[in-house]
Amino acid sequence: MKATLPLLLILMAGGAQAQFGALDPTFGNGGVVQTEIEQPSVGNAMEVQPDGRILVGGNADSTSVIVRYMSDGSLDTTFGTNGAVVYAPVAGPGGREFTITEILVLGNGKILVAGRSTYYLSSALQQIHVSRFNSNGSIDTNFGGNGTGRLSISLSSQENGAAWEMLMQPDGKILLQATRTAVTTGSLTYRLLANGTYDGSFGSGGEALWAWVNYSHTHGRCIALEPDGKVLVGGWLASPTESDRFVRRLTAQGELDATYGTGGLVLLDEGDGYTEMVSDILLQSDGKLLVIGSVSTPAEQRFRVTRLLSDGTIDTSYGTNGNAMGPIVSGTIEPRRGRLQADGKLAFATNSTVGSVTRSSIWRLDANGQLDTSFGIDGQLVDPFGTGTSKTHHVAQQSDGKLLICGQGLGSDVLTAARLTSGQLVGVTEVGKQASMILYPNPANDNVTLRTEETFDRVEILDAQGRVLTTMLHTRGAVDLGTQLLPAGNYFVRTNSGGKSSTLPLIKQTP
Repeated sequence: MKATLPLLLILMAGGAQAQFGALDPTFGNGGVVQTEIEQPSVGNAMEVQPDGRILVGGNADSTSVIVRYMSDGSLDTTFGTNGAVVYAPVAGPGGREFTITEILVLGNGKILVAGRSTYYLSSALQQIHVSRFNSNGSIDTNFGGNGTGRLSISLSSQENGAAWEMLMQPDGKILLQATRTAVTTGSLTYRLLANGTYDGSFGSGGEALWAWVNYSHTHGRCIALEPDGKVLVGGWLASPTESDRFVRRLTAQGELDATYGTGGLVLLDEGDGYTEMVSDILLQSDGKLLVIGSVSTPAEQRFRVTRLLSDGTIDTSYGTNGNAMGPIVSGTIEPRRGRLQADGKLAFATNSTVGSVTRSSIWRLDANGQLDTSFGIDGQLVDPFGTGTSKTHHVAQQSDGKLLICGQGLGSDVLTAARLTSGQLVGVTEVGKQASMILYPNPANDNVTLRTEETFDRVEILDAQGRVLTTMLHTRGAVDLGTQLLPAGNYFVRTNSGGKSSTLPLIKQTP
């Protein structure tokens, strides 16, 4: 495993509270773990078990993989083989590719995953698959109704397909949202019984298929479950010139609910020529729905979160007229999954690509739809895995409020996970009322700058054994720490003001 720290590590003073959104130094190596089984590899989905262990699902080269970490970020060697399950759902002739796109932890400790399989014979064929594993990583052959531990949904030779999100109903039934692509694209919502077979009481034999003829493609990407059993599906509708966001509601029986929106559909259309996407929908406890996505033109790329009332109308009290809009970002933006926190704040990920370089961001909005300035820098944490090409795909949350993220980086080829602080850093004491410190870049190949509004009596660099290597007196503003001559390794920057000290971790890399 490899680890790194972000471009910026920010601490806000006052009551020993650290700025939300810093990497948690008690996890992995400086807050990050990277697990390299085969390259390229990626983490697409993650979930936290009740015992604090962390599951990440994705792929390693052309094979599905599930990795389990202990709560400190070390691999859980009791799971699979040395902490990982490498999984090919089906064997057979021809080239094959497998990936996991969603993962759930069940109440009995078993693990449910969904993904897709591609087979290369005379042409590419795809399947959507759902599999269940025992808590130790072995396949649970009681799932799927055929002794294999999986349900495979085959698509025709003219179709592609992908599974995107799963939910567990209170009665143990499983909701799965997928997309089927052929000449046109359709939204597929499945409901399975707890044993992995189709629930014939939902839709047509367990499947609710929907596509709107006014658009050439219907992308259903995410689902939410209302307390009365109704199912909300979010996604976007695409034509050759634009795409529009939508939310659709199904009854508990998988039929279109005409009491929602207009005939069962809420269409969010910003106008001609806009490219709109939906990556996640999250249901608040008051019945309001957060729709995470993006609204873009060639000149502007930015995230858009819209809040809907329970009847599907826009909640104009949220953000600006019902919308929270991010700043314009460089390149092409890709919204990803989010997490609704207990205090009503929303954290979610985006990736933006300029040329061949993709960089990720974690954003947090307050309950009113404004960027949460206590998180990262003005509500945004840039390059959470460190500087360089990386992607973030999923956000999870521990019971203590700390956020977990997974994706791919650095270099965009290694399965990566990280944990963010919930506001308290070990060993950090107050550095002065309303003061702040910024240490960057971190990790560093050359020199590091400490920027602060506080006047420090003393700034020291210590090695991993706590020995003082350099000392600077009476510093303020942007301070050159003179780290270019330090050998690669782990260090600490310690500041002192009025007898109160604060310590920041620092990683020096080989130039």
